[in-house]
Amino acid sequence: MSKISHTVQIIMDLFYQSYTSDENFFQEEHFHYVIASYYNSLLVADYNKSKAENASENGYVYPTFSAGMMINKKYDVKTDDDFKYIEIGSDVVTFPYDNRGYGVQSLRCYNKACGNFFRTEPSNKQRLCLLPFTNSIWWWVENDRVYMYSAGQIPGEVTATIIPSIKEGDDDFFIPQSYESQIINGVLGLFKQAAQGAVIDIANNSNPNEVIQTVVDSVLRNLKTKAQ
Repeated sequence: MSKISHTVQIIMDLFYQSYTSDENFFQEEHFHYVIASYYNSLLVADYNKSKAENASENGYVYPTFSAGMMINKKYDVKTDDDFKYIEIGSDVVTFPYDNRGYGVQSLRCYNKACGNFFRTEPSNKQRLCLLPFTNSIWWWVENDRVYMYSAGQIPGEVTATIIPSIKEGDDDFFIPQSYESQIINGVLGLFKQAAQGAVIDIANNSNPNEVIQTVVDSVLRNLKTKAQ
C-alpha cells in the first residue's frame, strides 16, 4: 500500500524516461486525475464481478470487498425531523445502480458500548417503528447521508467502515496494494498511448522527444482541453 503521491511520481518517472514534451504538456495534476479515474474503474469492475460471483454461488446479488480497500472513520451523529444521521458527503465511493450504498460497509459505536447495527433498505424506514422494542440500530444510505433508527438510544458518535473515494488534491490517499501494479501499468499505458505521434528529435537527456499531439483516450482528451 502506498500514497497516491508516490504512485504519481513512479508513473511520471517511468513515462518521462522515454517521452518528453516541448511544452511539458502533462503535469502532475493530470497524472493524479487519471490515476483516480483508473482506480475508480477498477473498483467498479471488482464490484460487478463480485456481485456476479456471489449470485452464481449462493443466489444473493451483493458485492464483497477485501479489507485492504476499507478504512474506518469517525462521524458525529446529527438529527433531522425524523431520524438520526451522519453526513458522509463525498468521502465514500459510489457504484452504478447501487441502491444500498455499498460504499458504506458497516457502522459501530465509537469508543463506547451500544446496540448492534443492522443494514436495511431505505424503503423500510417507515416500518421500523412497528418492530418489537429492542436496542438494535437499523441504518441505511440515502445520497450523502447514513440514517439510523432505534427504539433505544443512538450514540452521539459512530465509526463507519467505508470504501473511500479519491478527492482532488488528496496526496495522502492510500491505494490498496492489490491495485498498485494494475494502476501503474494501466495508467502508464494510457499516457504512452497518448504520446504516440511524430518523433521530432532527441531531447537533451537523450530520450526520444515526442510531441504529444494525438490524445486517443477520452480522459486524456479532457485533460488536453483543460490544459489549453
